[in-house]
Amino acid sequence: MKMLTGYVLLLVPLLAVGTAGACDLDQAERERNNLQLQKKYPGSKYNKQNHTLLIPKGKDVISLNIGGCVHHGVAIELKTSKTTQFDDAVKLSEKIYELSKRYSQGIIKPERVKQVIAGKQWSLINPDIDGYYLLDYDKNANFEFYRRNEKGATVVGLYYYR
Repeated sequence: MKMLTGYVLLLVPLLAVGTAGACDLDQAERERNNLQLQKKYPGSKYNKQNHTLLIPKGKDVISLNIGGCVHHGVAIELKTSKTTQFDDAVKLSEKIYELSKRYSQGIIKPERVKQVIAGKQWSLINPDIDGYYLLDYDKNANFEFYRRNEKGATVVGLYYYR
């Protein structure tokens, strides 16, 4: 059952992306905006299939996905060498603040994130699965952040959508 819950948690953000032809939001506009954003990050590559901008940051990679299919939002991930640095929820939340401030393009209000993090206003999405949190950012939006290890790397990220 724990494994099934974990898979469901990983699929939730994918549901916000939707499938071709079933989107409420203009995907051509989304692509134009993301291609424009690529100019802001020299050396970045745009993956048209999943509308993600891959931004090199030294040995690390930032994945930035803005827009959506049904909900408008932003997904930001940092993929780095495997580390235990973000196993602590406070250290993880500080990194989430930094990522949201630097890459959310104003969709997320950094001062609100800072305030919520200072008050430790987050909870585990599922008490049986460590590393996946819900941030009490706004009652009309969903703000999840997480840390996971995969194939010799640590991935730290967030999903925010209305």
